[in-house]
Amino acid sequence: LAGFDVGFNVDVPYGFILKGDAGYAWAISGDSQQVYYARDGKTQPFSDIQSDADNGYAWHGSIALGYAFDFGSADKTPVSFNVTPLAGYAWREQNLKANNGKESLSEFNTTNPDTLNQENSYSTRWYGPWLGADITLAAFKNHQIFSSFQHHWANYKGEGHWRQAQDLQQPKSFEHEADATGVVAAAGYRYLMDGIWGVSVSVDYQKWDADSGSETLYTVNDEQFNSKLNEVEWESFGINLGVNMKF
Repeated sequence: LAGFDVGFNVDVPYGFILKGDAGYAWAISGDSQQVYYARDGKTQPFSDIQSDADNGYAWHGSIALGYAFDFGSADKTPVSFNVTPLAGYAWREQNLKANNGKESLSEFNTTNPDTLNQENSYSTRWYGPWLGADITLAAFKNHQIFSSFQHHWANYKGEGHWRQAQDLQQPKSFEHEADATGVVAAAGYRYLMDGIWGVSVSVDYQKWDADSGSETLYTVNDEQFNSKLNEVEWESFGINLGVNMKF
């Protein structure tokens, strides 16, 4: 994924900080694997479909309120330190697509090979409150090392459009729901060129887990099948280059 992100930090009365950010990213390359198993515990696979996954997108947004604790001043001391505990609410969405599928198990003969080339899609939503903190270490007015940590409690919802399966409804083939938790962290360096402008580089990491949820499957015969959703995992790393403006 490649994309952009915008954010703001606003000083509000009594030392509080209002913080927000939003971002959008689109897939530039990727692949997916879809495996079917005949037995429990992911045993006896009878289909393994490899597909391209370079035609999706993701977006996120967050708003938070915190209180700034300052130790020293960047204008008066060579080194200063700032800690801002935060409480917020965040939304995340992924729209993942898989196409150009190829069956890799030679002993499995699909009844209609053309269906492998149909585009499947899976849309996810993660939304809920979080607690965390921002930490900034400033030195000699121009240099800052910053980091942030957030722990999220989220509702997870997923919706699949499985066009390869002729016996499932279209466009909504199945739904997933579960409770989830997530960790979002970042660390970086910022150089302040003058009183207004700055540049930064940072590394981001996030990991999400949704366990023991439910799946609802919809068939072309208007039947619904409910079963257990075992788990959903999402882990990602990111590198960001940024421009900062103070006003």
